[in-house]
Amino acid sequence: MASSDDFEQSVVKFTLSRTGEKVCIDLLADKLVFRPLCQQYSTSLGDFWAHVLQHPNNYPVYSHTYKKLYRMGNKYELQLRVDGVTLRVDLASGCLTIKGSHVIDWAVSRFPEIMNGYLKPPVTASKELREQYTKQEVDSLHQEQKKYYKKYIEDWPDETLEASANVLDAGKTQQYYEAIDPDGFLKGSDLETHNPIADLLNEEETKQQLKRLLSGSVIQGSVMYRLWKSTLNLWFADKDAKVFIVTPHIDSVRLTDICRLFLNNKLTASLEMMCVPVRNAHGRFADVQRETMKKFSPQDQVLLEYKVFSSVVYPLMDIMTSFIAMTTDNKAKILLTNVHFDKACFQTANSATVLFEKIDRERFMKEFCGNFI
Repeated sequence: MASSDDFEQSVVKFTLSRTGEKVCIDLLADKLVFRPLCQQYSTSLGDFWAHVLQHPNNYPVYSHTYKKLYRMGNKYELQLRVDGVTLRVDLASGCLTIKGSHVIDWAVSRFPEIMNGYLKPPVTASKELREQYTKQEVDSLHQEQKKYYKKYIEDWPDETLEASANVLDAGKTQQYYEAIDPDGFLKGSDLETHNPIADLLNEEETKQQLKRLLSGSVIQGSVMYRLWKSTLNLWFADKDAKVFIVTPHIDSVRLTDICRLFLNNKLTASLEMMCVPVRNAHGRFADVQRETMKKFSPQDQVLLEYKVFSSVVYPLMDIMTSFIAMTTDNKAKILLTNVHFDKACFQTANSATVLFEKIDRERFMKEFCGNFI
C-alpha cells in the first residue's frame, strides 16, 4: 500500500497532467477534501472529477446510482455512496470530498485504481467492489429480514382487502364485471373507461390490449389510465416480475393508485424502481409522497415505506417521457407513453401516444434504466 505522502503526490500529478490545475488534500475529521490550490472556484475541475468517477472503468451511471443536488434550478453537486464511503463532487467549486469511517484507508488503497481506470480504455467487465460485509454477515441479515417480514405478512388483515368490502356495494352477495369490447376499447368506445374509478381489465383483456399496442397507437388519456392501472395490477400479481415505473410528473392520486395496486397484490408484488425527479409540476416528490401516505393506515404505511418508497430513485438526467415496465428472467415488457402520470394526462379525452414493447432484459437495463440511474 502506498504511503499518504505518495498518495497525495500522485493525486496532484494526476490532476495537473489532465487539467493543468493543482490541488491540495485537506484531512478534516472523517473526510478528505481535494480542493483547487490557486483559486477558490474551479468548475472545470468539478466537471473533471465527475468524469473520472463516472468513467466506464470506475462507477458508470448505468450501474451506479448518483444523487444530483440542485441550487436555484442548477445542478451543483453529485453524490455517490460506494464501498462504505460517500463521494461528493461540488461542480461549482471543483472540490471532491470523500467521507467515511475509514476514509484514509479507502482513499490510499482504492483511489489510485480509480485514477488508473480513467487513463485506460473502457472495459466491458463490471468493476468488482470491496464488500462491506462478509458473506456470513449478509446471509444473517437476509435471514433476519425474512423472519420479520414473514411475521408481518402473517399478521396482515387480509379481509380488509377483499372486493366485498366495498361499501358502495353493501348488501350485494356477488360482484359483477362487465367485459369490454376488445375491438373498441382502445378507440374509447367503452363508457366505463371514462369513469376515473373504472373497473380494472381482467388478465386476458389486459394482455389482449397490450398486444394491440405492439405497433403503437394514439389513444385517449382516460383509456391510457385504465390500461395503465390494469397493466400494473397484472404485473404486480406475477410473483416472478420486477416492476419499473419512470415518469417526469406524478400526482398524489396516481401515486395512491400504485400503492393500492401494490397492497392488493402484496404477496407477489415487487417494485424494483420508481424513478421520479426530486421536484416536478406537482411540487416536491417528498410532499406528494407525504400526501399519499395520509390515505393509508399506519400498518399499510409500514409496508409501503419498506416495499414501495424504498425503491424510489432520482434521475441523473431530465426525463421527457414515461413508461412502466416489468422484467422476468431475461425478458422485459415496456408500456411507453409520451404523457405524464397525473390528472391532466389521464382524466382527459386528449390523446396519448403509447407503445408496448418486448425486448431483452439486458438491453432494457442498459438503454432504458441506464439513462436515468
